[in-house]
Amino acid sequence: MLAFNSAIAGIIVNVTCCCQAIYQLTSDGNDKLCSFRGFLLHAAAGLLYQTLCVQALHRLFVVVCATRRYLRSTKVIAFITIIQWLLSITFGIPALVIGRIVYQSGSRICQASLNDLIIFLYLAMFIYFCPLTIIALIYIRIVHFTKQNSFTTNIQHSPADQHRQRRELRFIRRLL
Repeated sequence: MLAFNSAIAGIIVNVTCCCQAIYQLTSDGNDKLCSFRGFLLHAAAGLLYQTLCVQALHRLFVVVCATRRYLRSTKVIAFITIIQWLLSITFGIPALVIGRIVYQSGSRICQASLNDLIIFLYLAMFIYFCPLTIIALIYIRIVHFTKQNSFTTNIQHSPADQHRQRRELRFIRRLL
């Protein structure tokens, strides 16, 4: 389900970028749908980063919260995915409604102006900084948890625990 979510987000980003490129090549791009295409461009980029955030959250549930199986259930992941889609769609609406997504004649694209610092920082926070900060914090927590719990040799572990620890170590090696 997570891979499907990421694949759909990737397709949406690529289709949106292709549509934007076609409008750049075939016309001046400054039409009635220009600001809406810019909104879709920002929303699709945010969607892609937030899918990575959901994947990191799932890995946190698998490694750190392994005893709480309900967090790994399909219902919980589906709920988180729905919330992620709703956030991705709605965070750019204020910029669209107040008309801050405008045609940039130099690059022939519709997006938030780099000169409009408030809306630029607002979109940058929701598209890049928040998801990437959450992803970094989640992976720091996973690495810290794995290092802390995998090397305890004084305690006898069941074969299932040993298998889980080996799996977590392989995950950390691949991550780093």
